Amino acid sequence: MRFEAAELFAPGVTPTQVARRLQVSRKSAYAWHARWQEAGMKALRSKGPSGRPSRMTPCTGLHAAGSRPASAATIQGSVRTHLHRVPVPSGG
Repeated sequence: MRFEAAELFAPGVTPTQVARRLQVSRKSAYAWHARWQEAGMKALRSKGPSGRPSRMTPCTGLHAAGSRPASAATIQGSVRTHLHRVPVPSGG
């Protein structure tokens, strides 16, 4: 979408008009326009995902390679064991 915006900026379309045509915020269109004016198309390339890197590994939540997934009986047993340890509030 940023590259579409750049193609519109080149012939003189304003950031407000670009925002309307591409259905993005004016703030984004003005930011893209400023970057485009400063460094051209290369400035509009993605910088990659923002934020902190994920701590999940490819196998998180899945059974380990070469092992079998837990059976329903094993999962039920684990749940029962866990629930048995949960304190029950008194009725008073």
